[in-house]
Amino acid sequence: DASPSNGEDGKPVVDRAVLSLVRQRARRLEPPKAPAPLGDDTSVTHLLALDCEMVGTGKRGLDSILAYVCIINAYGNVVYNALVQPTEPVTDYRTQFSGMTKEMLASDAARPFADVHREVKELIAGHVVVGHAIYNDFDVLGIDHPTSNTRDTAHDLKALRNGNRPQKLRALAIQHLNLKIQRGKEGHDPAEDARASLYLYLSHVDDFEKAVRDRARRRAAASKTAERM
Repeated sequence: DASPSNGEDGKPVVDRAVLSLVRQRARRLEPPKAPAPLGDDTSVTHLLALDCEMVGTGKRGLDSILAYVCIINAYGNVVYNALVQPTEPVTDYRTQFSGMTKEMLASDAARPFADVHREVKELIAGHVVVGHAIYNDFDVLGIDHPTSNTRDTAHDLKALRNGNRPQKLRALAIQHLNLKIQRGKEGHDPAEDARASLYLYLSHVDDFEKAVRDRARRRAAASKTAERM
């Protein structure tokens, strides 16, 4: 049988030393802090975490488009980030949550969506990617990442949900990690949110990877059944 923290392909998803660091921090009895990197390693590791900030379009600003993307490695260090030029007229910048403003997205720092889409797709190809409600992020990125290489801290584990409803990342970070995120009034910090989802995954890595293998077995069984019909 595969080791609990091995992925669907049987390979280790993350170094055990990283797991030890996360678990040590979670056990510390001290006031909650913002999630910080676990070390100085800035390489593109097999395990990555991703968080996007979105702004609203349409008459009521309810449709979402990409405004910012941040990707971190298994040590919580940023390996990619980009401010993104709007692809449609923005009707709600959602500044309280996104931190985005009209001036930011109109600045020279904002990059074309097509370039960011291509770079992110190339960067995460073949990697396990963690995020909270991450399929929303993939949707605004226009990326179809394989389910077998996706770990969603909002939906994958029953223990992290409230019945059938996902919990907010902020609540899970406090409850499971003693970490405090989304503290200020200037919008979310995507690097901190990505770290929170990464460390949440790492603190439950055995359960996440078992769920991945169980889904793969169910898909294989369903495929065999369909072939016999």
